[in-house]
Amino acid sequence: MKKDKGDKMSFSKKLGLLLLSGWVLWLAGVTAGALLHERKMMPEVETGYPQAGTIVYNCRVEAEVLNKEEASLMVPHTFHLHSRLFQEGTDLGIGTVTSYEMGGDGHYMTLRLKEDGTEGERLPVEINYVHDYDQVVDKEHIHISNMGMPSVFVVDEEDGAWGKEYRLREMDVICFPVDISTEQVAILDELAQPIVLKSSKELKSGMKVKVE
Repeated sequence: MKKDKGDKMSFSKKLGLLLLSGWVLWLAGVTAGALLHERKMMPEVETGYPQAGTIVYNCRVEAEVLNKEEASLMVPHTFHLHSRLFQEGTDLGIGTVTSYEMGGDGHYMTLRLKEDGTEGERLPVEINYVHDYDQVVDKEHIHISNMGMPSVFVVDEEDGAWGKEYRLREMDVICFPVDISTEQVAILDELAQPIVLKSSKELKSGMKVKVE
């Protein structure tokens, strides 16, 4: 009788282990299936780093002659020109900058005219800017965030349940210039992570992606 009882307990243990093993395998299958589905739905992105390049930019504005020697000039913020273009001593063609300040509407400056002008006269000013930058990207890689700031998507690498995973992070950047007429812009911030250059789907910050 003891032998039969032992056999029954052994069978019960075996059945329990079998059921437990089956549950573990089912759970692993469900988890793997969910992960595979998640990976299938992930956007595929192509990443890279900005490259060194040259930005060529120009715009046309008008200066108002104050007297025969001086003129005032205002460049609207909508042109997205950097303040360093208008520092004292800068040559703007018709004259050189003698004073500069930034206001709510734009960049305000006074020019010392190279030739005598007539009070009230309006003189065309061509602002040309050519400069080498360490980080230049096509404008299509820049988007405007919900806060109205120029932004890029950077890719952060992290440890996941099945190895390395890649997650997007939206990063505000300072660009020059960002006028709609430009094809390329310089990113003035230092970027440690690669940025997204192409994507198969619309992207959002915090989203997991597949990196090509």
